[in-house]
Amino acid sequence: GPEIGLQLLMIPEAYGGMGGGAQDSCAVTREMAKICLGITTAFFAIQLGADPIIVGGTEKQKEKWLGKIAEGEALVAYAVTEPDAGSNVAAIKTKADPVTNEAGETIGYKINGSKQFISTGLYADFLTVLANTPEGATFFIVEKGTAGFTPGKGEEKHGIRASNTSPLTFSDVFVPVENLIGDCA
Repeated sequence: GPEIGLQLLMIPEAYGGMGGGAQDSCAVTREMAKICLGITTAFFAIQLGADPIIVGGTEKQKEKWLGKIAEGEALVAYAVTEPDAGSNVAAIKTKADPVTNEAGETIGYKINGSKQFISTGLYADFLTVLANTPEGATFFIVEKGTAGFTPGKGEEKHGIRASNTSPLTFSDVFVPVENLIGDCA
């Protein structure tokens, strides 16, 4: 829960986190895994989901989304793995097609495709989703409840049950251009 503050570990201090690095994450996840691998997986999913924003987000995106994670207001998931591609990002098929206004300016993207085995996918308040655009693979922020976004039933697993793992479907999910991670100009 947010009162424990583990979500703060990898969030930079400028956005309300502790500014930890990879060694900090490794040390904490190693110790947590001795107790419960499921809870550890759910914890580490926060870091994975936040990473595209930490690495490539604009200042405005970092303030908004990393701030929500740090304050315990939002849970994030990392949506890359696909049914036919696994974690081979070069083989993903999820597409994000530009949507333009009457002046020909890109105002957003429509995402279509599916993801598989997404940790915390059913419960996340927002996701960082990797999709192919005409310019190449790009991460997008998709909020829970967006029309066309459907998280599937959690996987029935033999182990690591404390961590939800779900398939996700995207059917003409409109994402505004400001949710494209990185400089949109």
